[in-house]
Amino acid sequence: MEKLTQIFISVLLLTSILYSQSYTVSVLGYHIADLKKTNQSSGNINFEFQTRGLVDFFYPTKNKYTTQYDNETFHFIDYSYSINQLDLKENQTSIKDSTDVNHSDSSDSEKGVFNFITFLELIKNKNPSEIDTKWFSYETNNTIGEARVIWADSSNVYSNKDSVLCNRYRLDIIMPETAITKDIDYLNKILSSDENVKEIWVSIKSPEIYQIKIKNDLLSLDVKINKQDIAE
Repeated sequence: MEKLTQIFISVLLLTSILYSQSYTVSVLGYHIADLKKTNQSSGNINFEFQTRGLVDFFYPTKNKYTTQYDNETFHFIDYSYSINQLDLKENQTSIKDSTDVNHSDSSDSEKGVFNFITFLELIKNKNPSEIDTKWFSYETNNTIGEARVIWADSSNVYSNKDSVLCNRYRLDIIMPETAITKDIDYLNKILSSDENVKEIWVSIKSPEIYQIKIKNDLLSLDVKINKQDIAE
């Protein structure tokens, strides 16, 4: 019995340490990229973004992001990334909380700072009443601006033949002009552009981000969870 208990505990630890979730990125229904999130340990997340198909031929991209964060506040403690895309190749860079970033006049970063990875974790783990319309200090390209979500409604996200009830939020990000330069990765550039309308769907039953939609007057980019990865 003791042996079985040890095995059970070991399995639980392993699954909690190496939990991964993948998403498909598409434009007009065409699969253009994959996004994979891996929880290496408590308070440590890896993101990988890689282009697929024709987009990979014309705009090859394989970017990796790693964040260590506070489990209670979700503020990032250490953030590193490796960018390998057509117009930008940058070796791994380390950013230590708010000490290595440029501050905007309006930011209140003394309480802590989020990047896109930890801000998604905050949204996923909080009730709408705790985050709705509130501005938070937010980092992009070594510069601090602000981000917030506004709760829109509860709606269903469809995956294959199943539907999942989700909280739908609009995501607003305000950054100083100095943050949006040519030396910025695609993911952060798309998220930070004020020309793009950004929406996020978070499952109500088992908090997980099921879908992100980013759209402007020309295109709509959809990031949707892969159904086979979802724990029932």
